[in-house]
Amino acid sequence: MRKTLTAAATAIALLGSAQAASAAVVPANDHWGVVNRNVIGAASAELRTGPATPPFGRGSVNFTVANGQSKMAYGNEIDYVGTPLASINTLAFSVFTTGENRTIALNNLPSVGMEIDPSGPTNTAGLNFSTMTSLPTDAPANVWSRIDASAGQWFLTGAAGNVVRAGGTTGCNQATPCTLTEIKATFPDATLISAQITKGRDFEWHGAVDGFQINDQIIDFEVPQQVPGPQGPAGPAGPQGPAGPAGNNGVGVAGPQGPVTAVPAPAAPTAQATCSGNIVRTLRAPSRKGERFVSARATLNGRKLVVKGRAITVDLRNRAEGNYNVRITARYRTSSGRVHTVKTVRGLSVACS
Repeated sequence: MRKTLTAAATAIALLGSAQAASAAVVPANDHWGVVNRNVIGAASAELRTGPATPPFGRGSVNFTVANGQSKMAYGNEIDYVGTPLASINTLAFSVFTTGENRTIALNNLPSVGMEIDPSGPTNTAGLNFSTMTSLPTDAPANVWSRIDASAGQWFLTGAAGNVVRAGGTTGCNQATPCTLTEIKATFPDATLISAQITKGRDFEWHGAVDGFQINDQIIDFEVPQQVPGPQGPAGPAGPQGPAGPAGNNGVGVAGPQGPVTAVPAPAAPTAQATCSGNIVRTLRAPSRKGERFVSARATLNGRKLVVKGRAITVDLRNRAEGNYNVRITARYRTSSGRVHTVKTVRGLSVACS
């Protein structure tokens, strides 16, 4: 057991020092989460502490994929939209797998899944969607390991996988995978739609991932810190204690004095506060070039807002001073008929003086 722990600690130390020297570690923002449209069957993902000592911080994303027919996807559908694929040189992540996973298959590991627009957003007549998926190889059990997907093999889903690669004679699909460099050369105008870590549909898998690296940035996944709420008001004063027992001469003895509660002086009246922004606001779901708007929904603090077409009504009347984030989920149809989802956040505020 002592040898196992020493090997794990050495692997983690080497992993952290090699990556920190060339990439900035940043906490995952709230755009990272389960990509629901890519989840199939009995699969789940949740932020957790551990396992063991993660390479960055204290937490990671725990994956549970119950069988070979299920699939999980955890990623970001907002921050990387429109990024040129040609600018992507490094794609990697850290993984914690188990001996049980390796018993099923040595390559039983998660993959990097980058959804792309192969022909670019300005070419609406060409191929406009494919998932670029890395092929895992192997990783040791019960320690954290770094998977450099950008140095391995990849394949493209859909029609893009049948396009003959630049300088080659075959397409880039599961039967004839290729390198990241070859994909970028074949589709020089491609842009990103999302960045994900995926698992399935191949084998059952239980493990964790952390430190998703995209070029010179490493995304650190952590359990959100719980912030304690304000202290509640003081309780009411207790009742006065009972009178003491009578003395021998029949004269009662006074009981102890009950607690004294200070009554605060009434607060001096203040002038009526003047606020701005506490009105009914109308937002609009964003328009997208070359795509037709289908529908939208929006929430404020978890409550649904009234949506008519692209118009979203936000009633901030009688709201306290502060910031209010409106989360908008809109669906669009491309010229090829594919419907996809775009999530955005609009910030509103109420200021008082």
